[in-house]
Amino acid sequence: TATYKQLYTVTVNGGSASPSSAVAGTEITLTPESRSGFAFSNWTSSDVTVVNNKFTMPSKNVSVTANFTEVIVDPDPPATPTLVSATADGYNVIFKWNAVSGAAGYRVYRKSGSGSYATVKDITRGTTATFTDEALDKGTYTYTVQAYVNGTSGKIWGDYNAAGKSATVTFGTPVLTSAGYSSALRP
Repeated sequence: TATYKQLYTVTVNGGSASPSSAVAGTEITLTPESRSGFAFSNWTSSDVTVVNNKFTMPSKNVSVTANFTEVIVDPDPPATPTLVSATADGYNVIFKWNAVSGAAGYRVYRKSGSGSYATVKDITRGTTATFTDEALDKGTYTYTVQAYVNGTSGKIWGDYNAAGKSATVTFGTPVLTSAGYSSALRP
C-alpha cells in the first residue's frame, strides 16, 4: 500500500519561500523581495516563528509577511557655486554667483584685506544668486558663497571657492558729525 503525506503551502507576502509547499517537519527558507528605498526588517506570522529567515513547516498551511522600513537617504552635498562678480557701487558691494541646481539656500562670506572669511548672510532661497553688502567702509572686500541642501538632520553644505571675488570700496561710509538749522535756506 502507498502512503501519502499531506503537502502544506506557504503563502509569502513580500518575498518567496523555498520550497513553497512541503510536508510537516520540512525546513522552509524565506527570502524577502527587493524594494527600492526600503530595507527588510523582519517576518511576521500567526502560524509560525521565523528565525534567521527559516522555520519548520507545521501540519497546516502557513502565511508569512515580510516587513520593511523606509530607508531615508540624505542627498549629496550641492555643487560649489560659480562666482560671477563682486562690484563696488558707492558704499555697497553687489556680489553675484550662479545658482546651484537643487540648492535650498546659501551662506555668503566676506573677508577684508587678507583677513579670514566670516559669515555675512544666510539666504534661504535656492534661486537667489545675488547679495548686496551695504554701508561699507573704504577698503577691499572679498566674497564667496556656499550652497546647502536640506538633509534628514539639518543642512548639508557644499564647498566654497576660497579665492572668492573682490571689490574695492573707494568711498568711506558717510558719518554725520553735526546737524543744524539754518534760516538762510528758507524760501
